[in-house]
Amino acid sequence: MSRTRILHILLPNKFTVPIIRFLNDEFKEVDQYFLCISKSKEAELLNQANIGYLGSPHSKYFFQNLRQLYIHFRQATKIIIHGNPVLYFFFLLRFALKKTYWVIYGGMDLGTKESNAKKSLYNFIKKNTLKNIYGHITHIQGDSELANEIFDSKAKFFYSPMYLSNTINVHEFPIQKKTGTTWKILVGNSADPSNEHEEIFTQLKAYKEQEIEVYCPLSYGNYPEYKRKVLDLGTKIFGDKFIPIVDFMDLKSYRNFLNEMHIAIFNHKRQEAMGVTTSLLAMGKTVYVYPDTTAFRSFQKRGIQIFSNRLITQENILQERDVSLNQSLLEKYYSPEVLRSSWAAIYAH
Repeated sequence: MSRTRILHILLPNKFTVPIIRFLNDEFKEVDQYFLCISKSKEAELLNQANIGYLGSPHSKYFFQNLRQLYIHFRQATKIIIHGNPVLYFFFLLRFALKKTYWVIYGGMDLGTKESNAKKSLYNFIKKNTLKNIYGHITHIQGDSELANEIFDSKAKFFYSPMYLSNTINVHEFPIQKKTGTTWKILVGNSADPSNEHEEIFTQLKAYKEQEIEVYCPLSYGNYPEYKRKVLDLGTKIFGDKFIPIVDFMDLKSYRNFLNEMHIAIFNHKRQEAMGVTTSLLAMGKTVYVYPDTTAFRSFQKRGIQIFSNRLITQENILQERDVSLNQSLLEKYYSPEVLRSSWAAIYAH
C-alpha cells in the first residue's frame, strides 16, 4: 500500500463525491487518499486509484477494518474526517487524534453539553474522541466554538466552504428586479422534520389572502409521513397558492428555480440548508432564517444581509429589502476560488 499523506474519511453521498473529484482535480500533486466508510449509488461513480472502502457491515469486518485504518492512520500526516462516522475506530486508535481535522457540515446535530453528558457508551466514545482532535473545518466559526464548548476541546478553527454545494458563482446569477404583483415565497428545503414547516405555515396564514405563492421543496428527505403532513397542511391553509416541489431537479434547474423566488424562509434550529441559503443570498433574494443559530450570527458578523424569521409576525414581509451588499460578500466567502484556496491552506498547514 502506498504511503498516504492526507487521508479523508467520509460517507460517499451527493456532497462528498463532488468534493473528492474537486480535490483530485485541483491538487494532483498532493498525495491524498479517500477512504469511504461504505459503498453507495454515489460511490459507484468513483473509480480512481486513491479511493478505497471499509468492509461493510462494520461489525462483520471489524478487525479487517481496524487493521486497514491502523495502516492508513500510521501513514497519514493529516487525517480529515467528514462528519462523525466510525468514531469508535478513532477511540481505539487514539494516536491519530492529534493529526485529525473534523469537517462540521450542515445538518449535524452537535447536541448540548447536557445531552452529551448523558451516560451511554456512544456519548462516552464521542466526547472522548472529539475533545482530542486537532482542528475543525467549517464555514461557521460559531460551530467550532460550540463544539469546543460542548466537548471541552481546544480544536483550532479552519475556515472553508467545505463542499461545492456551498459555493456560488455570483456572476452566473445577475440580480433580477421583481416584476408583477405576486410574491413567490420559498419555505424550507426538504421533507425533513427539521424544517418545521408547520410553524412557518401558521405564521404565513396572515398573508394567505394576499397575492402570494408558497413553494415548498419536498423531493429530498426520507420522511414520507412528514411529507404527507406538509402536503396536507400546505393545501389546507393556502389552497391553490401552495405549490409543492416533489420531483428532483438537477443543480442547474434547481438554481434557476431558486432565482424565480422573491422571499425564502427557513426554520431550521441548527446549521442546515447552507448551500441553498448562500445561493439565494447571492441571487439577491430576501432570506429569513431562525435567528438563534450559529449560521445566522456568522452571516451577520460578516455583514451579509439576512433576516430573522420572527419578522414574519412583526411586520409586513412582502416588501423589497436592501440586500445590495450580499453579492460582493458572498464572492468573498463562498466562491469556488475561496473553496480551493481554503483547502490549499488546510493541506499546507
